[in-house]
Amino acid sequence: MPGKSRLSSSILIVLLVVSCVSLAAPAMAQDARALFEEGYKLYQQGRSDEAVAKFKEVLATNPSQEDAMWMRDQAAWSSWAKMLANQGDEQQVASRILELATLQMKAQRRDDQAIGNLVTELRGADFGARAVARRKLADAHGAFAVPALVGALGDEGDDDFRIEAMYTLTLMRGAAVLPLVEAMHTDNEFQRANIASVLGNIRDLRAVPALKAAMDQGGNSYYTQAVGDAMSKIGSNDSGSSAAMFAALASAYYHGNPDVLTEASGTKVVWNWSDGALNGAEVPSFLYHLLLAEGFSADALALDADHAGAWVLVARSWLAQWAAIEARQTGDDDGLAALAGKTSRLKGLAAGAGTGVLNQVVMTCLSEGERDVEVASKAVALLGHMEAGPTFNAGSSSLPTALRDGNKGVRYAAAIALSTIQPAWNFEGSGAVAGELARALGEPGMKIALVISADDDVRNGMLQALNGSKAGMLAIGARSGLQGLRRAKGSPPFDVVVCDSNLPDILPDRVLSELKNDYRTESLPVVMLSRASDLTEVQNLFNDRAQGVVVHDGDQQETVTAVSGAIASDGSASRGRAVALATAAAKALASLAQRVDVGAVDGDAAMGLKRALTLEDGIRVPATRALGFMGFADAASDLAGILSSTGNSPASRAAAAEALGRIAQRGGGLSPEAMTALVGGLASDDMAVSSACGRGLGMSAADGATRAKALEGKRLSPGSVFSDSSQ
Repeated sequence: MPGKSRLSSSILIVLLVVSCVSLAAPAMAQDARALFEEGYKLYQQGRSDEAVAKFKEVLATNPSQEDAMWMRDQAAWSSWAKMLANQGDEQQVASRILELATLQMKAQRRDDQAIGNLVTELRGADFGARAVARRKLADAHGAFAVPALVGALGDEGDDDFRIEAMYTLTLMRGAAVLPLVEAMHTDNEFQRANIASVLGNIRDLRAVPALKAAMDQGGNSYYTQAVGDAMSKIGSNDSGSSAAMFAALASAYYHGNPDVLTEASGTKVVWNWSDGALNGAEVPSFLYHLLLAEGFSADALALDADHAGAWVLVARSWLAQWAAIEARQTGDDDGLAALAGKTSRLKGLAAGAGTGVLNQVVMTCLSEGERDVEVASKAVALLGHMEAGPTFNAGSSSLPTALRDGNKGVRYAAAIALSTIQPAWNFEGSGAVAGELARALGEPGMKIALVISADDDVRNGMLQALNGSKAGMLAIGARSGLQGLRRAKGSPPFDVVVCDSNLPDILPDRVLSELKNDYRTESLPVVMLSRASDLTEVQNLFNDRAQGVVVHDGDQQETVTAVSGAIASDGSASRGRAVALATAAAKALASLAQRVDVGAVDGDAAMGLKRALTLEDGIRVPATRALGFMGFADAASDLAGILSSTGNSPASRAAAAEALGRIAQRGGGLSPEAMTALVGGLASDDMAVSSACGRGLGMSAADGATRAKALEGKRLSPGSVFSDSSQ
């Protein structure tokens, strides 16, 4: 059979070459890498102090960036994450090694001409030149060089270059895994076998699903041996379906598992095998893990179209991309304009997964272990359109559950969705819809602060100071750094984070870093808290990354001023999202209240309704209409003030006039203040205001004498309409 002897010999030679991979490296690199291997073994054995001492010896050799990148790939990313989470020497040595590796990652570049020249050298007769070319391709170009080499793995006529290509790809280690996994889609069985061999030598668990699918596909004995050997080297348990394995990998990427997200920095590339070639597309870093989750979910569905978990994951990846892009649109980055046009496609894809999948997405995202509230809210929004109508079944829909959720953003989304559904609801708790819509109206007028501190006295003192201020602020507490991060990424967004510089569970640096690197919180201002005695030190540490540093045991008014100032300098990105939410809620409530009797609201819901009257017209006008249909008498005085003030827009004055009439219609009368406003508005030169005042007066229960007096002197003078009798 063609390729039989060549396959066996190429695999054997690659194994021999890989076993002596360090021969081409300088002696110093050998020393640094050997020391690191010793240290990492100690770390895996739980001997952290000895491991740190060995890592310090590594740094004493002044390792190169290439060495640091090699070290980074040797250790599991979960180990790096654990070291970074610990304070002291362990964190410092890990940070330094990863910093050097990051510099090397950033240096890797897509330079087709340079890669082509190095590939030419790789074909040459000079062993030394080939060794240099291998190292440059692996270290300077990494994954970008894979497309230039992977074709050789399918060439049965050039053993020498195929071996060089396989060796070079193996040197790339983790950087080569994703493009090689994508290249496993090739129809060339010989090429797949050689790709499998390289993946086996790299020993990366991310390759297991593709290898399992390749094994299930079957082939000649040499092909199955190569794939089987690769899985054995990786140490994979091949139990379970390949579709389930792809779904598990998709889930790991979706959730940002550090064991799979090893590309900590550098350019983010998503790979695609098409027409016998490997192509890479650079993508924004905030979408990278979601696109990989989408791709591996699609791989799972290609193998098993009924895999429920894969359907949920692919839908979540589309919804999360939509949310991420939409959140970015509040900034000034013109480069995101092209992405904005993709949200319609993402909505369509997610909707196309079906209501059954979307309902499962909501229930999964709201479960205790997930709490993916942003994605749940997007799924709820789609369900509001797709489940509307007489076929709505509260028993099978996730919307009632969302309406009862502990996160207000999810409740708001569910209320907006349920407001569109007819006939009237028949499930327990449906009466909460109007109240949640009313609460959403007040979001833009309220500044929300998150206070993160494990010290009860510090946290409660800050909450009391902020909630008791006249800055219109609502402060919410978090007892740990991790709890604070979870809450900060909730919806609707906070306006500012106040973070203690002394946290017991994680470093404040991690809080700042995660907030900055998450699309939901990247623009969120942070104010650090410090003891007065530590102020200078904390300022030196955080002044360049935080909007301010204040003392928690000093003047509380200074603290409130600093926090308010940080919100003012934020660029109002979070407020823009709150305004969009409130606008949708106002329109939904107006439409709902016009169709059905939504009943009375009180407490914070009533406050939200009244606060909406102070906001921009996009919120105020539909909120005013809703107040009228609801007969909300407590707002009559505010509405009369809006109508009386000629500085307000005609649209808001007209809406106030009609609302006053509807309130009177339901309550049986108009206050003198409201009557004066309506009578005065009837004489307005603005047609919309004048006619709305007439309707308001007409809807009231005023008697004939009152109406006659109101209309007195308001009739049009013929002379003001006609200039002469001929007209």
